[in-house]
Amino acid sequence: MILGELIAAEPALTKLSTLRLPIKTSYNLMKLLSNVKKEIEIFNTQRNLFIKELGIERDTTLQEKQKGMGSQVVEVLPNNIEEFVKRINELASVEVSIETNLTLESLGSIEISAEDLLVLKPILNIE
Repeated sequence: MILGELIAAEPALTKLSTLRLPIKTSYNLMKLLSNVKKEIEIFNTQRNLFIKELGIERDTTLQEKQKGMGSQVVEVLPNNIEEFVKRINELASVEVSIETNLTLESLGSIEISAEDLLVLKPILNIE
């Protein structure tokens, strides 16, 4: 499975974590979610390094301040966008190994959207 698939699956896993599931399934889900979040944290750290390397610090806009951002933000320079996208795509395609005991069957008869099921497909080993 690749890192980009984990990033896409994280919101669906978080939704699942709010449901009442059998104890063993809940445990496996939380263990999986914890490991996914660790991988995403590493991705975000690397992404932020790319932004700093390819960007410039500037004052925040009024909208950014209203969203709680500080007085300064770092923004990728327009002439570096292509390189930034290339690096992010390469990073997102890195193979990762996440062990999971979670299966579609272990989730039982919960209701799940097709969209969530699609992003969970690589994790739940759905053919």
